Amino acid sequence: MDASLTIVSTYWFTGTIGSSMRFYRENRLRPNQFAPGERVLPPLGVAAFPRDTMPPRAWVERVFDVTRWTDMP
Repeated sequence: MDASLTIVSTYWFTGTIGSSMRFYRENRLRPNQFAPGERVLPPLGVAAFPRDTMPPRAWVERVFDVTRWTDMP
């Protein structure tokens, strides 16, 4: 509980809470959509942590050039 309050307080008191949430709000209002066959060109490396919410690797590989995928302990 203390760690959560510390993080929230840091954003709130420094006035950066709005800018830190902007990315999430914009993605919720207009999620990325790709046309069939459209791909992101730069190579991508993924470190998949067990508690992170991740799409399946097959979904990621449809759009991204995954050059390394590591399932973390």
